[in-house]
Amino acid sequence: MIAEIDVPSHTQALALAYPEFFCETAHLDGLAPCTGIQKGVKKRYLVCPAKEPMYKFYDAVIKELVAIFPSKDIHLGGDEAPTTPWESCPSCAKQRKELSLTDAKQHMAYFLGRMAELVKANGREPLFWYELDDSLYREGETVFAWYAQCSDDAVVAAQKKNLKLVLAPSPHCYLDFPQIEGQRRYNWMPTATLRDFYQLKPEKYEGKAEIRGTHCCLWTERVPTLEHALYQSFTCAMASAEVGWSQPARMSYDNFVQRVKAQADAYAKRSGYSLDRTKENQQALNQLYPKS
Repeated sequence: MIAEIDVPSHTQALALAYPEFFCETAHLDGLAPCTGIQKGVKKRYLVCPAKEPMYKFYDAVIKELVAIFPSKDIHLGGDEAPTTPWESCPSCAKQRKELSLTDAKQHMAYFLGRMAELVKANGREPLFWYELDDSLYREGETVFAWYAQCSDDAVVAAQKKNLKLVLAPSPHCYLDFPQIEGQRRYNWMPTATLRDFYQLKPEKYEGKAEIRGTHCCLWTERVPTLEHALYQSFTCAMASAEVGWSQPARMSYDNFVQRVKAQADAYAKRSGYSLDRTKENQQALNQLYPKS
């Protein structure tokens, strides 16, 4: 199990608890009422890279994670972090001048590098979400390719920087998406069918980058019960595992579906929960979700 602390964004709760870790231009007016990066909110909640006590705080957090999780890796997030607050923050401007950084993009690379050093100083290796810009990371680091439009050019750029890739692109690896053809949920969630999961092709990147493996995401803000989490993950995670571990010539979606069906009755008996992908089942599950 790998722990993740997301920096410098996705930090609204931290902003309320420790406002001194944030830029002078931040406006702290309470937590957002729902998940995701909302209009306006995304400009406020990035920790300030010029606040030295913030690094001491994260070092303490990392030490606590090391004591709890045996994994050699700690994920630092690093995604969805527009640098608008840093561009107008006097402390950030002063630090950029002191470090001879030309812009906020270089400032982000500095910040992520410093956080990576905290992880390494505690005997672990840092992981990041790949923002399709290899200049943000340092040679040899591992990044998770999550963008649906993760292009071959981005993969080639990762190879030039000697970055290691974990493939987790949407929708092939997003377990929280609706799984019935044609259905959408909460506007931004596209459909991700079982076939979509099976159609991820890691082999297309052979020779273009070092691929550490594949990864599925199950964000549980909108998964209200354990049963729902099992429904969302069970068969699709099986598809992802087969894609990641099998030789392409040995794979067959039709054969895979038959093997999944052979497990359905035994699973339903153990869990008391049906894994059938039907419109009625999906609609019943959707009713359990809190309204946005």
